[in-house]
Amino acid sequence: MSFTEQDINNKDWNASNRLIVDAFEMESLPEITLADFLALLTQKVAYMLSHNTEELFSKLYRLDVLEHKIKEAFNTEDIPKQIATLIIERQFEKFETRRQFKKTTKPDEDLAW
Repeated sequence: MSFTEQDINNKDWNASNRLIVDAFEMESLPEITLADFLALLTQKVAYMLSHNTEELFSKLYRLDVLEHKIKEAFNTEDIPKQIATLIIERQFEKFETRRQFKKTTKPDEDLAW
C-alpha cells in the first residue's frame, strides 16, 4: 500500500501517526509534510540501527510491522528509509481499516441499553 501527502495531512491520520511519534520519542509537528516526517523517522531508525537495534526491533514489533517485510528491507540499499516507510505504511493500513469499520459497523440494537 502506498500513501500520499494528502493522507499524511488528514486529521484522522495525524491522530493515528501519534503512535509513531510516541514510540520513537519524536517531537510532534502538526504541520509536517510527509517527506519531512519520513526524513525524521529515517534518521531515528538509522540511529537506532547503529546504537540500539534491539529496541528498534521491539518498537517494530509493537507497531505491528510484518517481520518478512523487515527482512526484505535489509536487502535494500537504504535500510533506514525502507524501515521508516514500512512503519508509516503499517500505521496507514491500520488507520484505513479503522476508517472502513467506522463506515460499515452499525451498533447492534439488541445490545443497546
